[in-house]
Amino acid sequence: MARTGIRRLAAIVVVALALLTCLAPSARAADQVATYAVQATINADGTLAVKATMTFDGAAPASVRQVFDPATRTADDREYRYTLAGVTATSGGKDLGAKVDVGAGTTTVDIPTGGATAPVELAY
Repeated sequence: MARTGIRRLAAIVVVALALLTCLAPSARAADQVATYAVQATINADGTLAVKATMTFDGAAPASVRQVFDPATRTADDREYRYTLAGVTATSGGKDLGAKVDVGAGTTTVDIPTGGATAPVELAY
């Protein structure tokens, strides 16, 4: 039974990481993103802590929007749901005041970058 739980957790983590590394800011800023690096940690309570760091070609755009699909579907008709909590966005240690909108099928994070010159870090 413990092996099944570990395998299930490992599968969820792999799917979550795949989703997180594939997600990028929407087209408004996508052409300016030079790098998008994701760091994820599985906490002792089973939650996933994520930090995404974005750098830009030149100055950052006025804002960045990232849209998350809070459900992962598998080929064998399973669905794993998750929620974003504790969302923060910073640049050079300064809070950028990210706004989170939970919709019917997506969660949207809007980050007013204000032309930040340091990398933008999104954590949740």
